[in-house]
Amino acid sequence: YWTPIAFFKGHFDGGGHTISGLKIDSTANNQGLFGQCNDAELSNIQIDGCIIVSTGVNCGSVAGLIQNSTVSNCLSSGEVTAYGDVGGLLGAAYTGTCTVSNSGSSCNVK
Repeated sequence: YWTPIAFFKGHFDGGGHTISGLKIDSTANNQGLFGQCNDAELSNIQIDGCIIVSTGVNCGSVAGLIQNSTVSNCLSSGEVTAYGDVGGLLGAAYTGTCTVSNSGSSCNVK
């Protein structure tokens, strides 16, 4: 099982590679490939077949929570289940400017 990168600031470029079978089972908030991103740029990330289950809030396949960040050219598939603030790509976007472009998710969200 994956433990999310807790706090990320900077630029992450997935370079067109695919992450397959990302699995998270947690009771914590801010769950995803990245837990929380502040002043970050996330690009070219593809996640295939993720399974994320959390009893917390702010859960998404790419990031649980973003603040003052951009997400571009990111795709995900799989399933994301959480208590609240849950999405296929991102759990929540708070504070400042958050931009998502050319991205999408085919995740089942519960």
